[in-house]
Amino acid sequence: PQVAAVASLIWEKDLSVSVDFVRALLNESANAYGEADAYGNGLVDAEYALENYETFKKQYQEKAENAQLEKNEEEVLSFEETNCVEGCWLVTDHGDMISVNNSYPNVKKGARFPDKKEPVYLEGYNIDNEPLYVFEGMTNNPWWHGYWKKLNAQKKKLYTTNYVANYIYITRLANKVRYGGTAAVPNGITTEVKNSIINDIGKIEWESEFAGKTPTTAQRRAFIWGMAIHSLSDVFAHSAYIYRNGRYYAITHKNGTYTGADDDQFIDERFEHAEKAVELAMNKYVSSDHPSGTYKEFSPVIKAKDYKLGNIYSYVKEVAGIALAIDYNAGSCAIK
Repeated sequence: PQVAAVASLIWEKDLSVSVDFVRALLNESANAYGEADAYGNGLVDAEYALENYETFKKQYQEKAENAQLEKNEEEVLSFEETNCVEGCWLVTDHGDMISVNNSYPNVKKGARFPDKKEPVYLEGYNIDNEPLYVFEGMTNNPWWHGYWKKLNAQKKKLYTTNYVANYIYITRLANKVRYGGTAAVPNGITTEVKNSIINDIGKIEWESEFAGKTPTTAQRRAFIWGMAIHSLSDVFAHSAYIYRNGRYYAITHKNGTYTGADDDQFIDERFEHAEKAVELAMNKYVSSDHPSGTYKEFSPVIKAKDYKLGNIYSYVKEVAGIALAIDYNAGSCAIK
């Protein structure tokens, strides 16, 4: 069934291709897992097949028997339990939001990455007197965790940051890695935030994340897209607000009036909307046109009844203009 499903995804790109082409791409893109006499052609790999579709198709059209891909030796993820998702914004659950099966392992890997505490590159301590990290920590690295403001160690606000624009820009950087060109800076991104994002990506130890191997540009694109999706889904945890007693309260991790930011049972509508946002983002990621992310991935909040997202209207307006931002006013609350 898994092979048939991947075959259908390949055919979805062009219904006119032959059975032999689909079979050849399935074989070439399969993960070289185990010995051939025991595992045959390996494990079917939807992500690798779709990412290399155009390259393989061009080769196949020129001379079918010479069409081949770089050997797929990506580390195979395995899980002791795959039948359920705990349902909260934990490291593993960022990956589980992306797919119920084992498709797109490198996107999943990137989605989990921003919550890793190693390696430490920054000097000093955060507001909870804990070491600072390049990626982990929403108040120090808001562009990786869907947060709307940047704080220093003394708990003084340095500046606000547009989480919609951050997400879009990270996806553009991911596409640039694979397809070249430029990563246009969207409205709403400051020079300081732009440089922070670029510098952070430059500190990723790629071989360490890919089991000692140098990842391909397709694998790096997938990984960075996963990081963008992490930030997108985190918005519904870290920039969510609840209206009580005439005012909006931040949903916090701890030390707040309303705690439970990472708990899917606390305003469970947030997690449902986060999952839908991730689905919309993955539709962009797998599209053959290779679009970047857009403000539309945040659209589930428009139907929110039990929570609001801080400044979402203002941030979409910065990115796309007032006419396209109007609908987001229903799911927005103004915060400073």
